Amino acid sequence: MRRALAVLAAGVSVFALGACEKPLPEVSVQTGTTYVSAPATRYCFTLAKGPAGCRVTTAEPHEVPVREGAPIGIDVPQEVGGLWEVRLTAPDDPTYREKLTIPDTTHLSLTPQFGKSGRLNIDVVSAGAIGDIALEAGRWRFVLVERPTPES
Repeated sequence: MRRALAVLAAGVSVFALGACEKPLPEVSVQTGTTYVSAPATRYCFTLAKGPAGCRVTTAEPHEVPVREGAPIGIDVPQEVGGLWEVRLTAPDDPTYREKLTIPDTTHLSLTPQFGKSGRLNIDVVSAGAIGDIALEAGRWRFVLVERPTPES
């Protein structure tokens, strides 16, 4: 009986541990009093395991309302802050692409320039490496939506 209970307890423990997943790191974008935080849509906890060390979600990009001409701040967690970049694209202009590489810091401040659509896609991408091969270790997605400046 004791042996059966020990085996059952071990099975429950393995099931409970398997059901727990590490939380995905979050990146935040803020402007004025608006603060939007989002978990990674792709994050590799262990690059050496290849795709098995990564988790991918199908989450939609998080929208961030931004007043025209207002700066935004992007913050990444400490474990991402080694080397990361911000990729900006405009949905109404397929030729507009801007990439900002951010080494050794966890914060970036910028003032976005909107196109005709008043929207700007932001992908925050963290880099990792296996030997000399650089790989995408994480990705967070946001859409900046231009809000008109109130008239006085």
